[in-house]
Amino acid sequence: MNILDIRLFLRSIFLPMRVTLDSNDNSVTINKSLYKAMLQCDIKRHNRILGFRVGDRYAFTINPKYVVDAPFAQLQKNPEYRTVGFELLSPSVNSMMNYWCRPYGTIARNVRVMYKVIGGNRCFVICPPTNTQCRTINRQ
Repeated sequence: MNILDIRLFLRSIFLPMRVTLDSNDNSVTINKSLYKAMLQCDIKRHNRILGFRVGDRYAFTINPKYVVDAPFAQLQKNPEYRTVGFELLSPSVNSMMNYWCRPYGTIARNVRVMYKVIGGNRCFVICPPTNTQCRTINRQ
């Protein structure tokens, strides 16, 4: 581990890195602390985010070292709502919620994200949401 990995690990413990998962449109919205941590992972050069499953959790990495034939997400800024996020399609947010036994249309707010180095890549692991973080919106 180098100094950057130690700093990101300590940031994930002491500063709350959190996401909002919306299964209606498979979007992941990140908070300011996580965005600053992602900027330290050299996100300015390329903007490729890869989602994958790690055990019973899901994770995403920025600019993976190895080229993988998989769909990458692009980090997008929304100036109207002043938010930053990306659309995760593989694995989709719907499949995450289904795995965590949440109904369709669930929005999970303030879900904790932990930093971890997996296979030489800097990854952000999404912890499963609790019942108080989830709410279901019925769209007809």
